[in-house]
Amino acid sequence: MTNPDLANSATLALGVLPHPEARQVILAAFHSGNSERQLHAIHAAACSNTLEFIEPLRAIVLGSDNRLAEEAALALSKIRLRESALALIDASSRLARREICIATLARMGDCAIPALAYGLRIYELETRRAIVEALARISSTKALDVLTTALEDEQPAIRYGVLSALAHVRRVLNLPAPADGCEGEH
Repeated sequence: MTNPDLANSATLALGVLPHPEARQVILAAFHSGNSERQLHAIHAAACSNTLEFIEPLRAIVLGSDNRLAEEAALALSKIRLRESALALIDASSRLARREICIATLARMGDCAIPALAYGLRIYELETRRAIVEALARISSTKALDVLTTALEDEQPAIRYGVLSALAHVRRVLNLPAPADGCEGEH
């Protein structure tokens, strides 16, 4: 094992330690400029389940290295906190990262739903469209509830996307269509 291999293995192992000095080593690896060290820091952060690494991971998702961005998005989905879901939603505003962010939000499942519901109220149109897609991919009853409330969105593009997403979720959950055939009418 060479010295870089040893350092990378040590960085990865530090992710499970709650000690503040262990976190400092991981943070230093994020900023090292060495993609292999950064990759091991990303994997360590995914094991840590701590808020401290969410912002550095978000910055990597928004960075220029596609491989690191995908790994950082996956790490954020493994942290499974509201803040990590919000970081993925924020990163989905960048077109080049939209698909990986939607996929990793969907991977988070129901634990991402509070952040997705919040995001539907505050983000710009294209990010809200990504949120609707993530909710459709989650396809749970909680996602269905959030999508139903999004039928009242001011933007027709969101309402149209929500109708499509609701039809998809209903098929996945094997739910009948609304009795009157129209979503959102009471």
